[in-house]
Amino acid sequence: MTPVQGIVAKLLATAGVTALVAQRIRTTQADETDTLPYVLLFIVSDGSEYHMAGETGLARCRLQVDCWGASPLEALDVSEAVRAALSGFRGLAGTVQIRRCHRIDRNGPELFGPVNASQKGKYRVRMDFSIDYHESV
Repeated sequence: MTPVQGIVAKLLATAGVTALVAQRIRTTQADETDTLPYVLLFIVSDGSEYHMAGETGLARCRLQVDCWGASPLEALDVSEAVRAALSGFRGLAGTVQIRRCHRIDRNGPELFGPVNASQKGKYRVRMDFSIDYHESV
């Protein structure tokens, strides 16, 4: 299981998150049928630690979490639920052993305007997390 799959599993197991977004936690792109609010996850970077004999089994990734909502407050509420679930977390996320998960930053909400008059705008709050985890070697 990849770290992003583990984080999806962790968020889906967190009642405070699923109360807001149900099962709408995606990687990279939302489904066309997804209604607001929802969460998108992106791996920004993912590197392994090494010593002279090769990989150590420890890795660190930077995860971008985009929390989308129909209003600024909805996007902020989702981001706060995700922050509460992940910031400071250590333990099993799915089958991935997380050594530490720290929120690096948060920005927004940003308005993404409608493409045409039949649509409404939506708001995004973006957060980055640094995650240290065990990987198979």
